[in-house]
Amino acid sequence: MPSQTGIEPYTFQSVTPASSLFHQDTEMYNDQQIVATSRSERFVDTSDLYKQQQPNRDFTAQVRVLQRHYTILDDDDTMTGLLAEEPALYSLLIDAVVPLQRAFGDRRLVYIRVQSCDEDSLLKVAIRLPANFGGDPECALQAFDEEWWLNNCHRSGGTLVFDYEMQDAI
Repeated sequence: MPSQTGIEPYTFQSVTPASSLFHQDTEMYNDQQIVATSRSERFVDTSDLYKQQQPNRDFTAQVRVLQRHYTILDDDDTMTGLLAEEPALYSLLIDAVVPLQRAFGDRRLVYIRVQSCDEDSLLKVAIRLPANFGGDPECALQAFDEEWWLNNCHRSGGTLVFDYEMQDAI
């Protein structure tokens, strides 16, 4: 019966227990076993993961492949040392060959030079352009950046720079 305030009195209704709402047939799990393992068996010890030395690789073959596409101005030991420190540079330099050719033309001399400062090394790739280069070198470099380098520069770890040099520049 409605009250004079317009509020209906609460009447208790039977509520279905939560266990029956979420009932799951567990008979299909009867043949499975739960095996208890110790904490040391569940987790792999990674305490010395970062202390492990990198495998001793010979980067001489990679330097030889790079010499097919680039003129390396440093000795082989310097270049192999940098590739040992930054192994991702090799694939990055190989992948850059075609985009560099598209931006600057395919018969260009491309130099690689390792520049060191304190304990850091930087690899500079410079495209040597003739004084009568058919376009604006800044526009060509910007096209290379937009087409390829900006999407791949994260792979270099900040150790690679692309630039150009004019052949008759003083």
